[in-house]
Amino acid sequence: TQSTWGCMNRSRVFNMSITAFIVRHGERADDVMLAATPIERVHDPHLTAKGIRQAHVSALRMKSEASGPVVVFSSPFLRCVQTAAEIARVFDCKVKVEKGLSEFLLESWFPEDPRSDLTIHAVSEEAQVQDLRIDSDYSSRCELSYPEDISAMTERYIQTFRSLLEMHPNDVIIVVTHGYGVQSISEHIDEDTFITELDYCGLTRISRDQSVLTIDYAADASHIETLTESEKQPLQKEGHTRDGDTIVLSDQCTMPQVSETEPVLS
Repeated sequence: TQSTWGCMNRSRVFNMSITAFIVRHGERADDVMLAATPIERVHDPHLTAKGIRQAHVSALRMKSEASGPVVVFSSPFLRCVQTAAEIARVFDCKVKVEKGLSEFLLESWFPEDPRSDLTIHAVSEEAQVQDLRIDSDYSSRCELSYPEDISAMTERYIQTFRSLLEMHPNDVIIVVTHGYGVQSISEHIDEDTFITELDYCGLTRISRDQSVLTIDYAADASHIETLTESEKQPLQKEGHTRDGDTIVLSDQCTMPQVSETEPVLS
């Protein structure tokens, strides 16, 4: 069905302005053979050094395309917060951690409730602000339920995105989330969009004319694919320590039709 926001072919819209980017996080450490930094919480892995570079290049692309004030939101899972932090460095802003952008809390993925045991809750306030650029004044607009099924997960992503758009009607919002988040939001806005593959740091760009939203491109990772080997080197070490808190700053994933029993993208 058509998006509740409305959807229109871009060729028919003349006053469009970029309103949002939806970004999948960078490469996660548990998706490589040997992670340089140990994974302290298996349910909340950090980014690899390559993932940090992917986030940086993505930020440069978005900065070249966006105009006006930018607000960065992120899932509370570490791989998303680290991706968002690198983006926020490029835009010189903070990261607003939004629970509604969290990973799909499927019980088979998370036998135990992960909500209170995420890395961002375990590090010092200084590390949150200085290393992860978290905006301590922001309060999440969504409360998570555990466990959740596919319909609840999809609705959560859609309603959270709607809320963030309504909060910032004159800003460009950058939403850093997980694969199913990118898919759910993109396919809801445009019924003709069907995402079957999504690389790390794949981008969906959304423009708006009043209440009409349109997708300019979906799940595009061409900015990542054109990196040279030298450009894939890390911007910084994969991990460092602040006041005893270790903040790790360390491809393609095929998306089948969403299956409640065999989800593969996160």
